[in-house]
Amino acid sequence: MQFKYLTYCSCLLAAIISKSVIADSTLVRTIDFGTIVVLDNSSVQSIEMDRFGAFTFSSGIRPIAIGEAGLIEITDYAPGTTFIVSASITQSGTSSPLISLEHFELYAIDVPSSLVVPGTGIAELRFGGSIRTSGSGSEAFTDTTFTSRVRFTLNF
Repeated sequence: MQFKYLTYCSCLLAAIISKSVIADSTLVRTIDFGTIVVLDNSSVQSIEMDRFGAFTFSSGIRPIAIGEAGLIEITDYAPGTTFIVSASITQSGTSSPLISLEHFELYAIDVPSSLVVPGTGIAELRFGGSIRTSGSGSEAFTDTTFTSRVRFTLNF
């Protein structure tokens, strides 16, 4: 099988977290959708990844290398502290360092509704997401990294 377009699609989600709410947070890992080939963009194609890293690919997308879910570590809170978690997509269209006629759209983020700090004092917020193509018929994806932005909010 010959691949027309090889696209390294890594949707890097920059975590924006209010320091007035979080004692200390570290973005350990952004979402990485892996290396893919867009075989058919005549209809919308998608990649869905849950917060545990399980993937689903549309028939027009071929995975070459599997990525992984994102992770934020939250420290300096007492064990048993419960956070209410939400995420909002602040940049749904992707950007890339190289010019690409086609891009992806980040349309969903998978986060737990709440998070409890365990006895270790380090809570791990794992997150996944879903991206899709335009379905325009064009397969002019540049071989580059694509990024989007997400804002995470934790209330207690």
